[in-house]
Order: sequence, then C-alpha cells, then structure tokens
Amino acid sequence: MELYIERASLLKALEKIDGIIDVKRVLPILTNTYFKAQENRITLYATDLNLSVITETPAEVTVPGETVIPAKPFYQLIKELEDGKLHLLYDGKSNRMNIRIGKYSGHIACLSPEDFPNIPNYQFPQTVEFHTSLLIDIYKKIKFSISDVKQKFGLSGILFHFKEKSVSCVTTDRHRLSFGEFYLPKYSPDFQYKQVVLSRKCLDEFNKMFSAEDNIIAYASDKNLTFAQENNILITKFLDEEFPDYSVLIPKEFHKVYQVDRKELILALKRVVVLSNEITRGIIMDFKGKTLTVRSTESELGKAEATLDVAPDLGSYSICFNARYILDVLDVLTEDTVEFCFKEDNEEAAVLRDKERYPFIYVVMPIS
Repeated sequence: MELYIERASLLKALEKIDGIIDVKRVLPILTNTYFKAQENRITLYATDLNLSVITETPAEVTVPGETVIPAKPFYQLIKELEDGKLHLLYDGKSNRMNIRIGKYSGHIACLSPEDFPNIPNYQFPQTVEFHTSLLIDIYKKIKFSISDVKQKFGLSGILFHFKEKSVSCVTTDRHRLSFGEFYLPKYSPDFQYKQVVLSRKCLDEFNKMFSAEDNIIAYASDKNLTFAQENNILITKFLDEEFPDYSVLIPKEFHKVYQVDRKELILALKRVVVLSNEITRGIIMDFKGKTLTVRSTESELGKAEATLDVAPDLGSYSICFNARYILDVLDVLTEDTVEFCFKEDNEEAAVLRDKERYPFIYVVMPIS
C-alpha cells in the first residue's frame, strides 16, 4: 500500500475516530484503527463494539491496500508533524507503515486486518432525514438529566421515540425528566418507527463528528441505528435498558400555572441556595398573590430569602425543590418568561417550560 495525503485531511479524519478509542479496552485490538486505501480515498474504521465510526477522506492512492494501525500513537504523531503532503508506504513483510514528510521519516508497527472486527452493515432502504442542528440542540438541553448511575427509574441513556413525522428525545435520572421533540422533513413510509435507547457517548460523538450546518440521514435495523452525513458514519447499538413510559410521567393538566422572569429567578435561586442544606440543596418557593418568595430550608449555615414578581394572582401555593434541579432547567430554557405548572397536590411533579412555545418540557419532582 502506498499513498500521498494532506496532513490536515488525515488529522481531521483521525480526530473523528479518536473518541471511540479506549486504551483500557479488554480487547487490545480495539485500541487500533482499520486503515484502507483504495482508488482516490482512504477509509478509517474504529469501534468499541457498541459504537463504531467510519470516515473517508481524499488521498492519492498509488497502491491500494489495508492494515490496522495503533490509533492513539498514530494520531499523536500526525498532530506533531508539519503541514504538507504525507507519503505513507506500508511494508507487508515487516508489517509497518513508513511515514515521510519534509525532513521527517519514521515508521509505526501495524497489525493484521484479519484480527479486526468487520464493519457492520448499515445501509438500509428505510431512512429518515433531518437537519443535524435539531438533534444537537435537543441533546444540549436534555443531557443534564441523564443518570450517571443505572437505577430503576434513572437511566444512563437517551430515549429516541421515532414517530411517523417526528422524533421525541427523553432523559431521566429519577428526580427529573427532560423532553424535546423535532419534526422530520423527509422520511421513508416504511421506516421502523419505534423506541430505542442510545448511550450518552453516542450523542457526544455525534456532536463532534457531524456538521451542524447540514442534513443527516438515519438508518435503523433491529439492533443498530446509523447516522450518515457525506463521508462520515456513526453506528450505535441500542442500550438494553427498559425506559419508563414518559407519556405517563408528563402531567397534562395543571391546577396553577405561574409566569416568572427567568433571569430574576436564576439570580434569586443562586443567592438563596448558598445558605441551604448542603446535602439536599433544598429551597422553598412560596407563591402568594403576585409575589414569589424563594427561601432556604433549615441549615446550620444560616438563612436567606429573595422575592420577585409573578403572574397571575392564583392565591397561595408552597413547594420545596432541590435548587440545582431548577437551575439546570432554567439554564437551558431560552425565553425571558418561563412557566411553572403545578398540580393541586404540592407533592406531585411540577412542569417547567418556556412561556410561548413548548418544544421542551421539564418535569421536576419536589422534595417531600
């Protein structure tokens, strides 16, 4: 195998697969990347068996071939080299890749492609297409409620509910639930509309790998979901987790709906939570007439309270929350005015949302 490739192009391709590589893998072969040169391009493939990345980039291939290269050392080496055209020559007898550019020359030991996992099948006729920025935006606004530890009602993944013309994305950590939805401008009538759970790592790699300016295509099989954009492909297995029925967990009717200035409430919460209980971070929200008083729960540190205006006048209502859970929601809402939606019982979950539009809904459990 022999080829010439711009160092910047190869570095960009290696950056796309770097997040998949785990040097602590039980299977050492997975710390490598499959490298294939053919026609006028190279293909890089990396996998941790749950998540796989395939990327292609242009190259001048004089002799086609394939090998497996240690991913991290190869990436670090290319990062340190000067810009220009690299000359890569694979020597099958010594099983090493020779690298030349400018005044630099070196080689890196390779492995046999026969030992590397096969590239999974990912192209299916049933597809959906949407703008990449839609999913990137939703993930940013719901990832805070992904559980770090698997619990009965707190999951380490994101639920994707593919419907006929839209996709709902849901996360929950048992204390709160985040919901976002976007519509599909293009879809195959025979696409497998179903619910699947994807890992946080999958969405993190999605954000790094794909351009937010372009559309993306999704393929679904029984076990995998594939995202494809130009020469970049991300394949993920579904997590084997049973997600709770989110439609039941989101209240539909409310006894009281208050409107509050988002920035003023953030400021009040941050000032009061400093003197709240260090474990629960509990704050009490007292609604009375057109005034909201935010005060800290009992604490050895002291006591604090702040007041701000609310609308409309719905009488009196008092409820206790973990301030961090409320602040997480307020940080991702975008409008000046947010709504607090309550059931009659102050021990039931509350809903937070923007005042004018509801693409995002946040459910927060109170502190008893």
